[in-house]
Amino acid sequence: MNRSRPTSSGQPSAETDIVLSVKNLRTEFHTSEGIFPAVRNVDFNVRRGMQLGIVGESGSGKSALALSILGLVRPPGRIVSGEVLLNGRDLRSMDEKSLSRVRGKEMSLIFQDPMTALDPVKTIGTQIMEGILHHNRGLARSDARKRAAQLLDDVEVPQAAQRLESYPHQFSGGMRQRVMIAIAIANEPDLIVADEPTTALDVTTQAQVLDVFERLVQSTGTAVILITHNLGIVAEFCDEVQVMYAGRIVESASTKEIFRLPGHPYTESLLKSVPRPEEAQRGKLFSVAGFPPSLAHLPRGCSFEPRCFAGKGLALCRSERPSPSWTGPNENGRLVECHLASQRLEDDR
Repeated sequence: MNRSRPTSSGQPSAETDIVLSVKNLRTEFHTSEGIFPAVRNVDFNVRRGMQLGIVGESGSGKSALALSILGLVRPPGRIVSGEVLLNGRDLRSMDEKSLSRVRGKEMSLIFQDPMTALDPVKTIGTQIMEGILHHNRGLARSDARKRAAQLLDDVEVPQAAQRLESYPHQFSGGMRQRVMIAIAIANEPDLIVADEPTTALDVTTQAQVLDVFERLVQSTGTAVILITHNLGIVAEFCDEVQVMYAGRIVESASTKEIFRLPGHPYTESLLKSVPRPEEAQRGKLFSVAGFPPSLAHLPRGCSFEPRCFAGKGLALCRSERPSPSWTGPNENGRLVECHLASQRLEDDR
């Protein structure tokens, strides 16, 4: 796997192979309890062929970001500002009809639970063919069926041609997720957003599905955004990592740099939370102290300060929100939103 691709964040670059550019994106949910800014002024780029992991605890804004990118935010949520540029075109300026021509063709979404994403009363073949026929007007159904069978074979579903007549309930969880991958790659999109695609699967099936997925996206050059809480999957699959907390990207760097030397205290806490056999045997599993803040009542300063082991009690961290800054011993650059980032990275070199 190539670990030397350029960072996904908004660092100035002369490269022109940007598939997705998110600029100052803000998504809010208006409820009776107040306004919840689930995505707070987020900026990043995704380049062709990149495998980008977005990680964070539940409620950090990962799924809201995914829905915002694909234009699928529904009331009481709404995107209030920012741009989402796919191959240079602003998706936010498109109406629903125009977006439907983009979804499934230029960008695809893989959902967390394929059992709820797949239609239980339609055959697997019908559901794969729908996307192919929708985006390839004039294509004969016989050719679409051949394409569907080939896709099932590509994702290693046994007896692919025969299984086109099966229904979702006749597939195991792992096989249903393979069907979702087949649907996502059917029209060779430029971008796939995979939102917790292996959460409902056992560890062995996770590895098998991810292996198929990785092989397919690398052969097509498709860019992938993998949203997950599983740092083990990120370490194996992703080139770059973005860490989200309270709706913000608080750190962005190559996977190698993130795992070697985390720059943000939250990133370090997440990595410490990964279970290790020797710790489990001693009954000393680590967990991040405290709870994420309410998005309706965010701290005045750094959102992570109440839980932070590095800056807790510092007046600057309590009173002033840190600005994202490029720092750290990384040839491609590392973006960290922390007052203490430069000091922490320098001390740990």
